[in-house]
Amino acid sequence: MGTWCHDSKREVPRLYKILDELYYDYENFEIIGLTKNKKGYFQDYATFGITNTPTFIFYRGDIEIGRIIEKPVGTLESHIQNILKGKL
Repeated sequence: MGTWCHDSKREVPRLYKILDELYYDYENFEIIGLTKNKKGYFQDYATFGITNTPTFIFYRGDIEIGRIIEKPVGTLESHIQNILKGKL
């Protein structure tokens, strides 16, 4: 995400609201702030292949199962649901 990014300002709070409603265990949650050049402030995150912010990446174990880039297709809830069901 980028604190400077209007899409991040809109979508990140929505994601938190959804996760809070689900009583999500934030132990497996990481948020990374990027510069406008999509570089990490303290670390190199190039391996994630982030080109736009926000980018929400979902994993099952160590395997990426999907991502939402900038804004979801449809609602954020339905896009997350489709990723978790393996429909995307």
